[in-house]
Amino acid sequence: MEHYCQQLDQTGRPGYHETDRPENVAFYRRFGFETAGEAPVLGVENYFTRPPAKATPAPRPL
Repeated sequence: MEHYCQQLDQTGRPGYHETDRPENVAFYRRFGFETAGEAPVLGVENYFTRPPAKATPAPRPL
């Protein structure tokens, strides 16, 4: 997860995770993800998370 988030930060891209387990929301939050919404999917509550936008893309090689 650390590598994934590092890649997101370096490229300035948003990330996205969806889970139906409330305990996973806390896990993703430790990596800077925020809950963007919740909705039932096939009768099971799902949580949609994404990290906040970063304004620091990776430096370009010289």
